[in-house]
Amino acid sequence: MQMNLATVRQLMIEQNPWAKAAGIEVLEVGPASVRLRMAPSKIIENPFGAYHAGALYTFGETAAACLTIVAFDMSAGRTVLMKAGQIDYGKVVRETLRIDATATPAQVQEVNTIVSEQGKHNFPLTVVMKTEAEDEMCRATYTVHMRKTQPPK
Repeated sequence: MQMNLATVRQLMIEQNPWAKAAGIEVLEVGPASVRLRMAPSKIIENPFGAYHAGALYTFGETAAACLTIVAFDMSAGRTVLMKAGQIDYGKVVRETLRIDATATPAQVQEVNTIVSEQGKHNFPLTVVMKTEAEDEMCRATYTVHMRKTQPPK
C-alpha cells in the first residue's frame, strides 16, 4: 500500500513537534522515494550561525523514516525504529538543504522478504543532504530495525 504525501506529512511532521519546529518539509513521496527540505532558521542555528549538528541529524533521520514508510510494506503490520545512525558533517551548512532519498527495487524486495520470512530485519538507509545547487553537505546512514507485528484491524 503506497502512502500518499498528505499521510506522510501527517505522520512524520505534524505528529513530530521537533521535526515541525525545525521546519522540515516533506515535498514529494513516490513508491520508493522521498524529497524533503529544511531551510535555515534561528531554531536550528548554532551559536556560529550555521545549522546545529542535532538539526542535521534529525533532518537525515526524518528522511530515512519517511523513506522507510513509503518504500517498504507497512500494510502487513510492521513496526519500525531507527536503531543507530552515523553522520558525516562534511561542510558547515548555512543554506537550504534538500534530501532526495531512494530505495532500490532490490533493497525493497530483500527487506520485505526477510521481514516476512524471519519476522525482523536490520538494514541500512543512506541519505545525502545537498544544497539547491547540488553541493553535498552531509551524508548519513541509519540502521533501520523493522519487525513484523499483527496487521492493523
